[in-house]
Amino acid sequence: MHHKYGITFWIIQVIRQLSCNLSHNFLNILLFNILNFARKLLSPQGFRYTFLEIRMLYQTYEDAYEMLESQVERITGERMYSEYSSFRIQYLRWKTKKTLNEVSG
Repeated sequence: MHHKYGITFWIIQVIRQLSCNLSHNFLNILLFNILNFARKLLSPQGFRYTFLEIRMLYQTYEDAYEMLESQVERITGERMYSEYSSFRIQYLRWKTKKTLNEVSG
């Protein structure tokens, strides 16, 4: 489902509603952290690192992956990867490259 407004618009709306009870500095910090998380999640590197952070919270890696994809899809209306196996291939390539760099470096 595509929304007329992006995630930033909705975050700002929620923060405006909260602003009656929260300090201006706290609201700025909250907004900054939320937007940084969204930006992080929407890049392949950020998606991968977020996956690494949350994977142990789910019964399977695929469940963790699907949760992240649902968040990306909520924000953008599209998935980051077509399916778990596509993500897994990219993840394994990154992991192999990282391991090779650590051994040679």
